[in-house]
Order: sequence, then structure tokens, then C-alpha cells
Amino acid sequence: MSYITIPVKTQYLKKDSSLKIERRKLPKGTIKHWSPLSTSEYLKIYNQVGAEWGWTGRVLMSDQELSSWLVSDNCKLLTLIVDEEIAGFIEFDISNRKSIEVAYFGLLPAFIGQKLGLSFLMESIREVEEELKAKEVWLHTCQFDHPFAIQVYQKAGFSVINESIDDEPYEEAFLIKNNYKF
Repeated sequence: MSYITIPVKTQYLKKDSSLKIERRKLPKGTIKHWSPLSTSEYLKIYNQVGAEWGWTGRVLMSDQELSSWLVSDNCKLLTLIVDEEIAGFIEFDISNRKSIEVAYFGLLPAFIGQKLGLSFLMESIREVEEELKAKEVWLHTCQFDHPFAIQVYQKAGFSVINESIDDEPYEEAFLIKNNYKF
């Protein structure tokens, strides 16, 4: 695979810390802690969720680096399980226990459009905020994310706090598919 680093519009969002998320019922499925048995198990789900949006961050890590990250105390993974299969996952970077980052969040393509994302996001954040007594939760998204991503994040209580143009690596085939002008 060939990767190209390009300038990408990135938006940074932070959840209003005064908003306490009430327990939210999922339309279907359950949220479970996830401890992948291997980096390949993790990357299989990561790629199924993120391929459409050009995710590369974990793909470009060495196997050892990714393995170390996944078992570290700074990584918290949750999955949404529907009908005994993974429907989506959320990865938190909890290295700063007071300011938690939603590093990755998404659903597998077959589960998009079923009204699962917002409930999964909010319930996962509520759980992590309660567990870690976090003061803030933040995330970033970019121009290649799902067209309704910002709206979902805003419904979950997030507001855009910054925008920037960041250099990010993308697979060349992804850029061609998305009509990126080189």
C-alpha cells in the first residue's frame, strides 16, 4: 500500500463538562469491554469500521507498538455487540485521566443508519466519565469522516473548539476513490 501525506481540515470538539450524560438505552445490543487477543483481531475491526473514512493511524503503527498500546493502562476499548457480533467500537486514550480523548469511534458499515451511533457514543462516554471522574472528553474529526459525524457529536454535547489544517497520511487508493485533487 502506498500512503500520501496531505493537508486535511480537522475539527477539534470538546464535550460541555457541565453536561452529565444520563444513562441511555441502546435501541439494540450491549456495550462490552474489549481486549483483542491480537493486533490482527483489533485491526480487522478497525479496518472494517474505518476503511470508508480513510483511517490510517493504527495501521501505520508497528505490530509491537500497536500491541503495547492495546494492553497499556492508557487504552480503553469498548464494543457494541448486536446479535453476537461486533457492530462498532470506541477507543479512548485515557493517558490523561482528567482529559480523555475519543481516539476512534465508529460502526461497521452494516450497522450505520440503524440509530445506534449516538446511543453507543453517549453511553460509552458516560461510563468512562463515571469510572475515571474525567473533567473533559474531547475528540477530533476531519473532512473525510461520515457526513453526519459532527451532528452526532453535537447531539452528544460536543462543540467545535478549534479547526486546523493538519498533515495526515492517507492510502493513495482512498484518495483516488474520494476524488482528492493532487
